[in-house]
Amino acid sequence: MGRRVLKAVAHSATGPGSQCVRWEGSDFDATDGRGGLAVEKLANAVASAVARFGLRRGATAYCVASIGFGGFRSLELPVGTDDESREMTRLELSDDGSQDGFEFASWAAPTPGDLQSVGAWRLDHATGTAFDDAFRAAGLECVGIDAVPTAVARVVAADSFGSPVAAVDCGATTPSLTIVHRGRPCYTRLLRDCGADRILDDVREGLGLSTDEAADFLEQSTTTDSPFGTVECRQLVGEYATKTANRLVDEVQRTLEYVSRRLAAVAPTGIRLLGGASAAYEPALSARYGDRVRVVDGDDGGPHLAAARSLLELEVQP
Repeated sequence: MGRRVLKAVAHSATGPGSQCVRWEGSDFDATDGRGGLAVEKLANAVASAVARFGLRRGATAYCVASIGFGGFRSLELPVGTDDESREMTRLELSDDGSQDGFEFASWAAPTPGDLQSVGAWRLDHATGTAFDDAFRAAGLECVGIDAVPTAVARVVAADSFGSPVAAVDCGATTPSLTIVHRGRPCYTRLLRDCGADRILDDVREGLGLSTDEAADFLEQSTTTDSPFGTVECRQLVGEYATKTANRLVDEVQRTLEYVSRRLAAVAPTGIRLLGGASAAYEPALSARYGDRVRVVDGDDGGPHLAAARSLLELEVQP
């Protein structure tokens, strides 16, 4: 769930494992103009997906929320036990003076000396309640809200057990890079001024498309079995995306250089691109990093499908 895009995936848990039914995407604006969630708009979008899938009321739902809906912090904290690290992180996240309660997810990587690098995503109770209200209004029971870094870690988990990989979520407004090792996130950095919204505008103007048409073109260019999933289409997207893509490459390089210096134990060998605009960034990243780069596309089930499958298999407590 992004601020402007909702992707819904329906699964049946009957029989062995899980089976993907289908997914739908619909463009919408989930914000209320003041930085919060517009519950009614989100509920209407979710209800539309429920109707398409023919889901029963009360069906279980999980939500992967854009990192921009919460507050993200990078911290350096003393090394401690898991419980000690979590308490130190909670105290750091409580220092903004807010009276509202919150939940958070965190992950860490060792640094030289007695410190660890901690990434933390905070979700205020008011925002979590807004998600819950929207899903309930649509007839679903939302039993888990997941952060992007933990979701993308599951998507690329199979690639990360031999050596760490960098998972780049090509978000519309808040792209991020997460280092994943042994199936778990261990470092995340937000990438500045290189969101897919900028590419969307360039493609829309360059090809004379509407915003919806340009978004559909970008999304389908990542899927090899779609009409736009050809090498030629990917190259065309790359031409229009050059300026923004080069900015993302610079941000990725800056991040990886920092990781190599400060977090050498989790320095990645591969780079995986996720998200509807990933094909737009791939040519520039491949020019810099060669065959270390791979788009997680429709042949792999897609990032949205893989995240949904993994969520379905978790026992998530409300």
